[in-house]
Order: sequence, then structure tokens, then C-alpha cells
Amino acid sequence: MTAPARPALTEAQWQDQVITLAKLRGWWVFHDHDSRRNAAGLPDLLLLRDRLVVAELKTTHGRIRTAQADVGARFHSAGIESYIWRPSDLPEIQRVLGPARPPVDVASVLRARLEAVAALHAPRTGLCPECMVPAPCPTVRAARGETA
Repeated sequence: MTAPARPALTEAQWQDQVITLAKLRGWWVFHDHDSRRNAAGLPDLLLLRDRLVVAELKTTHGRIRTAQADVGARFHSAGIESYIWRPSDLPEIQRVLGPARPPVDVASVLRARLEAVAALHAPRTGLCPECMVPAPCPTVRAARGETA
């Protein structure tokens, strides 16, 4: 006796699975929930981690529209990884997304970049780039533990 056939995934169910996998592996995921105002052909997912990956998701029998193929080719020619993924492509998706990585501490990255910018610009302008007052500003002094 054979097992009953599983019902085919809808595109929304398939998309939820890919988004979940990407997030578990440390990717930032963008999906426009209302694409009616977008230019035709914009891929379903923009995935960002150590590189940008764009993916158009289709069900097992879903058709690729001409605009989708064109935009995917434009991304590819610009050096951006561009894929059309169906449920049967799960092994490839796992390979492309790679192993899990811890999420990036965005606050620490931004703080380090701000400090680098301040170090470059403050000596030239004499102004703190964050608050545009004479450097070092009260915010910077407080962060250093200095008293006024």
C-alpha cells in the first residue's frame, strides 16, 4: 500500500518555508507583501548576508513570466546571484544559503562606523558628525566618561 499523495504546496507556503530557512541561517530577508506598485518582474525575495541573493519562487508547475526572466537575467549580468526556486530545488537552496551564522549585531557595527567617521572628520571640520557641535561634543565626552 502506498502513502497518500501530499497536496502540492501553494506559492505562499513555499515562500514561508524558504523565508524561515533563510532567517535560520542568518539572512536578512525582504519580501514585498504588495507588489502591485513594483516594476514588473521584481523577484519574490531579496536575501542579504555576506552577499546579495535574489530569488523568484514558483510552485512545482508555476510559470515564469517574461518580465521575471528578464529581471533575473539583469541581476545575473550585474553579478548578483539570481535564482528561480521550486520545491524540488531545496538541496540547492540549502547549499546556496550555506550554514547558519549568528545574526549581525547591527548596533555594534553602526557604532564602530560612526566612531571611524568621527575620527576622520572631527579633526578637519572641528565638528562632531553626529550632532554638528564642536568636537568633542557632550555626547562623545559622556561616552568616554569625561566630565564637562
